[in-house]
Amino acid sequence: KGLDKDRVFAYPYGAESAAATKVLNEQGYKLAFTTHPGRVMCKAERLNLPRLRMGNAPISSFGL
Repeated sequence: KGLDKDRVFAYPYGAESAAATKVLNEQGYKLAFTTHPGRVMCKAERLNLPRLRMGNAPISSFGL
């Protein structure tokens, strides 16, 4: 049940668009991540959040 209300999306290849953001909002998504660097300090941008691109390093190189 918890997953239904906590909907999160990662744009394929980080390619967000106004049309995609509109659909995600209509479908009830709470957060969506791009691949753009930076930070967001505005709740209105919750469907266009930046994320860190880690490259091709193995996950073990990050201590996981």
